[in-house]
Amino acid sequence: MSATQTSETKYFDLHTTGIGYLNRLREVTPRKGKPFMAVTVAALKGSADACLKINMKDSTRHDKTSSV
Repeated sequence: MSATQTSETKYFDLHTTGIGYLNRLREVTPRKGKPFMAVTVAALKGSADACLKINMKDSTRHDKTSSV
């Protein structure tokens, strides 16, 4: 009896409701490799009268990113 292994890629998706501000949207060109898009998101968390600001950095290397 043999076990079959699959190499399925798994992802974690972030779904949120609220408000966030896009900052520092830019194209990064490394010395080696393909350019990619990067952004910082400033999101607000908590009640409206006592909210916290959370900064998140994100980048993507997908070819269709620039068409969005």
